Amino acid sequence: MTATIYDQPIPGVRLVELRHGESLQRLALRELGDMGRWVDIANLNALKPPYTSDDPADAGPGMAIAGDRLSLPSPTAQVSASDAPDEVFFRDFDLGADGLLRADATGDLATLSGVPNLRQALRHALVTEPGELMLHPDYGCHIRRLIGRTNAPTIALLGGQYVRGTLLSDARIAAVDSVQVEASGDVLAIMADARTVAGRTITTGVAL
Repeated sequence: MTATIYDQPIPGVRLVELRHGESLQRLALRELGDMGRWVDIANLNALKPPYTSDDPADAGPGMAIAGDRLSLPSPTAQVSASDAPDEVFFRDFDLGADGLLRADATGDLATLSGVPNLRQALRHALVTEPGELMLHPDYGCHIRRLIGRTNAPTIALLGGQYVRGTLLSDARIAAVDSVQVEASGDVLAIMADARTVAGRTITTGVAL
C-alpha cells in the first residue's frame, strides 16, 4: 500500500477507533481518563451534535460513526501549577447564575478558563446533590440534607463538614483554610476559603 500524508502522525495527536455504542464522554474517559474532556475531542474532530452514531446512514460532516478513527490529544508533560495556573484549572463552558449555557460576542458558546472556571466548578459542586448527575454519581455536596432541619450547633458543624469535603474532592484544591457558618433564623450560610494547588485562595460558599 502506498503511504499517503494521512498515514503520517500529527504532532500532539493520536488516532483512536470509536467503539460501537460509545459516546464522546465514554471515549474521553477510556482514553484520557477524564469524561469532561469530550469537548476537546469534539473540537479536535470538528464534530457537531449529536456527535456520534452507530448507523452508517448518519455519516457526514460533523458526525463520527462507530469504527471511525478520531483524533485525540497525545499525553503531555505535567504542567506546573505556579507557571501556568490557567492550564491547571482547565476550561469549561460558561454557565450563568441560572446554570444555563451562555453565548459569547460571536454567537458561539462562551467558555471560562483558569481561576474563573475553578470558581464556577466549585459553586456548582456545592449546589448539586450527589446522584443528580447520572454519569457522575459521586459529584456534589450533601448540604441539601440539612433543608428543613432546625438550626443548631450540630447542624452548623455538619454543614461546614459537607462543604469542606466537597471542596477537597476537587483535585485543584490543595486545602481548605477556613470554614465559617452563620445561622440566622431559617437560613444557614456557609463560606469557605479554599487554597488552590497554585497557592491562590478562592472564597466560595452556599446558603440554605
